[in-house]
Amino acid sequence: MCGHNNLTSLDVSDNPSLDFLFCAYNNLTSIAVDKDSALTQLICTFNNLTSLNVSKAPSLKGLDCSNNQLTTLNVNKNRKLTSLDCANNKLTSIDVSQNRELTNLNCEGNLLTTLDLTQNRELNSLGCYNNNLSSEVIDSIISTLNDRCHGKFLIDEATVVSFLSQKQRTAIRAKSWQIGYYKDGSWHENYTNEEQKKQVTLLDIIPPKYRQQFIETLRKQKRPELLKKYGMP
Repeated sequence: MCGHNNLTSLDVSDNPSLDFLFCAYNNLTSIAVDKDSALTQLICTFNNLTSLNVSKAPSLKGLDCSNNQLTTLNVNKNRKLTSLDCANNKLTSIDVSQNRELTNLNCEGNLLTTLDLTQNRELNSLGCYNNNLSSEVIDSIISTLNDRCHGKFLIDEATVVSFLSQKQRTAIRAKSWQIGYYKDGSWHENYTNEEQKKQVTLLDIIPPKYRQQFIETLRKQKRPELLKKYGMP
């Protein structure tokens, strides 16, 4: 643990048994991992890294290199990677085709024009907004989402309307994914005004012959908050 200092360089190449490294919030421009490393977690967010070589860390499962100055990032050798946060860099491309165990990918705030997720069937959390992705590329990304994982599609609350079309939002929800953002450590699902009007309530799901009985049960239990929440009279 060497975070929150004023380090400008860090060499851990002589520590082959090191499996966890937290060096966030420094002024690092380089991190040397030059020898075979046992690293499984590397958190180097909020530095000034212009390059990062993790090819010598084949056991790496979690990498957070967000908020740096990276223009390239190669994770092809990190096949055990399950979580990758490379947000807010200057990446023009990212190849995750070899990271088939990846469940979390946050690459928002870069310069990406394409993103191929066809090999990432375990993915259940994705943030790719604030890039240069065309509508066609976003459509392709949505088509690859795993519809069995009930995933989370991250958006920036301020750019949700411009980032996703209503058709794309509908397609994401059809895959059983939520659309939203994290704020203060909590997940907030996002709906447009149009979607809010179309939200299905319990009354739409319960067979008509049981609806009144269900409503009366809630009234007897004195649960007005549920009556209101589910849009019941």
